[in-house]
Amino acid sequence: FIQIDDKHKAFFNDFLANVAVVRNLNVFAYSRQRHADYFQQAAPSMRQMATASGALAGIFNGGVYLAEVLTLMVGFAMLTVTGSSVAGLLGAWNAGVGSILWPFLGLAPTIGFLAQQRTSIDRVLPRLTQQVMPVFSPMKRDYQPDTIKIRGTKVSFHYPQTNREILQHLDFQIHNQGITFLIGANGAGKTTLLKLILNELQPTTGKIEIQGVPAKIKSASLFAFVP
Repeated sequence: FIQIDDKHKAFFNDFLANVAVVRNLNVFAYSRQRHADYFQQAAPSMRQMATASGALAGIFNGGVYLAEVLTLMVGFAMLTVTGSSVAGLLGAWNAGVGSILWPFLGLAPTIGFLAQQRTSIDRVLPRLTQQVMPVFSPMKRDYQPDTIKIRGTKVSFHYPQTNREILQHLDFQIHNQGITFLIGANGAGKTTLLKLILNELQPTTGKIEIQGVPAKIKSASLFAFVP
């Protein structure tokens, strides 16, 4: 019954959450039919619960009234036997017994409330105590690093204010796989060569290509160096 009741109660919330989809697809008739199916499944258990609740309430309430009537009759008989059948004593006796038994009239709804809470706990507690271990699925991604090749062909360079060639007909290749060292004395043109690669300077003759494309077309933001 708990599972059927959960489905029946959750149907309306699901319907409200998807009312736009239901409206666009024009499936109101299907939604009503699904609700009727859930209600028909839950109806027998609901009738059984209502009958049981009514029977328990009748037993408790009727039992309390019956006890009051019996105690009244016993008290009246005792007062008659003792010769003290006075209306005031009879009323006091009934009031005393009634004040003791009257709180029991609330026993049936109290038990019903406790039963509902017990049902709610049985519905929620298994989910709260269930230890769900997170499932980590390894991410597989084929990663192929780009191979960048810098090629210089017959590169020569001199600054405009001097005719001394810093670089003369230099051929070189630089790959991004590994480390390339530029070794030379001070003033040999190491920093100048890097500036030529970054397109900060233009070679006097020759060309510098990155992946077969002239260096001036490539973005200098892809490279950096510390002199």
